[in-house]
Amino acid sequence: MPHKSYISDSLIMSQKKCPTVLKTFFNDPVSIAWLYFVQSQLKVVCDTIKKIEGDHISACENNPTFKFDEDEFFDEFNHVINVVKVKIQNWKNGSKAEDRWCEIFETLEKNNISIKYFTIILEYSMAFPRTNATVERVFSITNVLWTNEKNHFLVNTIRSIIIIKQHFKNFSSTEFHTFLLEHPQLLKLISSSEKYEKSNSEDTSEQSSSK
Repeated sequence: MPHKSYISDSLIMSQKKCPTVLKTFFNDPVSIAWLYFVQSQLKVVCDTIKKIEGDHISACENNPTFKFDEDEFFDEFNHVINVVKVKIQNWKNGSKAEDRWCEIFETLEKNNISIKYFTIILEYSMAFPRTNATVERVFSITNVLWTNEKNHFLVNTIRSIIIIKQHFKNFSSTEFHTFLLEHPQLLKLISSSEKYEKSNSEDTSEQSSSK
């Protein structure tokens, strides 16, 4: 089905100057980070689709290294369902999904029941983020740090600040002080001047962002 355009060509050609919304978007340095993010995500999706896409072949059939037995998988499913029926009452208190799966694995392992197919499925499904809250949090931090008044930060600088804010947000001052004392090499890097060295490409990037 062809993509339906909601903007006519005549309307686009009638514009004498760039629309304000596009000008604002491309003048915002945060847009660069957003486009890089979308590009990387799109590449992952496209590369994956190319590997498994086919009208008459499934992803499992297209992967010669993965031997799939439907009967064995059905047996695994029934084993998991039986454990869930026993554990469901205890889980009503609000346990985490990963903890529930650990209980299922432990129970099946004690009974010498293998669930290799479910393990592969969970390996991928549990790696998916539940929500986009983490991504929104990253862009929220970026919007605070990268504004029209404060646009001289390099991308690497923004990246470093985000990493610190995300990975050390639960550290108290005392805990962070202890962490630094336990990592003398990190303290050495903090006090050195290496972090102020920039390549020519970074200088060019900073000059262009300040224009």
